[in-house]
Amino acid sequence: MRIPLSALVLGESPRQVPHDIGHLQALAEVAEDLPPIVVHRSTMRVVDGVHRVHACRIRGWSTIEARYLDGDDEDVYLLAVALNVRHGMPLSLSERRAAAERVMAMRPSWSDRSIAKISGLSPKSVGAIRERSTAEIPQLNTRVGDDGRVRPLSTRSGRQKAGRMIAERPAASLREVAAECGISLGTAHDVRRRLEQGLDPVPDGRRDSGQGLRKRGPAAGPGDTAESVRRRLELMSREPGLKYSSDGRRTLLQLRLALIDEGERLQLLEAVPEHWMGTVAQLARFCADQWQSLAEEADRRREHSA
Repeated sequence: MRIPLSALVLGESPRQVPHDIGHLQALAEVAEDLPPIVVHRSTMRVVDGVHRVHACRIRGWSTIEARYLDGDDEDVYLLAVALNVRHGMPLSLSERRAAAERVMAMRPSWSDRSIAKISGLSPKSVGAIRERSTAEIPQLNTRVGDDGRVRPLSTRSGRQKAGRMIAERPAASLREVAAECGISLGTAHDVRRRLEQGLDPVPDGRRDSGQGLRKRGPAAGPGDTAESVRRRLELMSREPGLKYSSDGRRTLLQLRLALIDEGERLQLLEAVPEHWMGTVAQLARFCADQWQSLAEEADRRREHSA
């Protein structure tokens, strides 16, 4: 609906700089109607669209098209961050980091991936912010994922409990073990397999009390370079199972295309017009999230087969 500009409150924003003069002038010169702004109904605070409000005032308009939002202050802030990350003038990197830290304080039980989706950062970046902010942000033993399910940060206690349960009740099904011990079915299966092999139910390198680091495979680290990773990829490309299957060749091609060094990265950006930088940033973050998910799944399969 159209509402009076005079009724709006230009309050708190995830932006560190209130408005960008260049962006504001560009909006004011747009011939067609601007997209509707988002307004918090109970306070009339502008959640998204401050630049559009100023642009309408420059045009001499007295009303603006808006959509109402109902919710508390935290809901309003979360939506403000999510919207400002994605539209025509996305939040800067420093603004996204500051927003992620605040979202983390509001929702300490949210997973790094959930906060990443709101703030426009990668889950790895959110994890780094969480580690730096341990004094201010509660460190919980569980996280709530995108699907709403609560998952423990550490499976140590669950594995130990499952080991005792399997020893005391060998006839119990893996589904029963998983449900009673708060672990996944796959973890319960792994505990039973380890016990049958005479091993400890908790593998080396697992988190202890949720504070340690998860065991990782040979991921890129300080000692890696684009050249060293390329050499490993070339060795991998000689694997017959990959080399002589269509899916294997496709996998190798995707990996080769994804591998860029700093020089190539800068060269890619040089070819992009300035007004498409926001889209490139969105695509790069989306691709980074997909590769991060692939890395985590590869680690899980490697650990399961170890």
